[in-house]
Amino acid sequence: MSLRDGRPDPAREPWSNPADRTAHGGTPFIEYYLQQFAGAEKTYGKRLIDYLDLHTYFAATYNGNGVGLTTAGDTGEQQARINSTRALWDPTYTDPNFTQPNYTTDSNYTSSCTVPVQAPQLINLMKGWVARDYPGTKLSIDEYNWGGLESINGAVTQADILGIFGREGLDLGTMWPTTNPAQQIPGTMAFAMYRNYDGAKSTFGDMALASTSVDQSKLAVYGAQRTSDGKVTVMVINKTYGDLTTTLNLANLTPNGQASMYLYSNANLAAIVAQSAVTVTGAPNGTTSLLSTTFPAQSITLLVIPTK
Repeated sequence: MSLRDGRPDPAREPWSNPADRTAHGGTPFIEYYLQQFAGAEKTYGKRLIDYLDLHTYFAATYNGNGVGLTTAGDTGEQQARINSTRALWDPTYTDPNFTQPNYTTDSNYTSSCTVPVQAPQLINLMKGWVARDYPGTKLSIDEYNWGGLESINGAVTQADILGIFGREGLDLGTMWPTTNPAQQIPGTMAFAMYRNYDGAKSTFGDMALASTSVDQSKLAVYGAQRTSDGKVTVMVINKTYGDLTTTLNLANLTPNGQASMYLYSNANLAAIVAQSAVTVTGAPNGTTSLLSTTFPAQSITLLVIPTK
């Protein structure tokens, strides 16, 4: 597929004469590429590809223009931006301005709309290619940008993307460009929330834990355990424009003291701020523990929970 400014470019899409696909029995290029290298490995006894690597400009469009690589914009544009992180994983997400990215012979082609649209589910799509065509290949998105990096909206969006990368099992992700980091704050503070939240290089956990939210469009939740000290880390991202008070259910977790809490929000865009510790109500026999607190509007909160 040919892209222009991160969107499909009809002028260069070869749907009317897909000569390359036709020459390979209708097989899409990426799958054909992986198949050829898998065959070469069998011939030569050496893996020739470590990563399947894509550039991924899948941020939504708003009023006819892409929101990636742009400033935050008005509330509607900001909501379109944060909502479109679903393009990485959600089978129910479609962008009406993103025309059908698949060819008519693809298994995931759909023609149910006047202008067909398809949920990209990009990371799952990559997993499928690898599983079918070259098992063992790692997954990389080495260029992406959802925009709004001068705003808390960009930070919240970026934090959600990093959480999705971890939960969905992406092996490598790189935002682009990073040539002017001072101009990309608050957006790049999302990385600090995962990699240096306390200024002492303390990090989010390295072993993913299953995490779900009743409504991920409002409050996204990503969990992990840090194998170095056994602490459980939970990243909670409030995507809405109002404070949300809720209770987190922590299954099979026996707390060993209060949870530390760190916040990045509009209240202080220059720094991640340590908050008062939060009580975790332990449950008997290692069943569900409870943690109740308020998550400010448009914010990123990290909870660090010591365990027995």
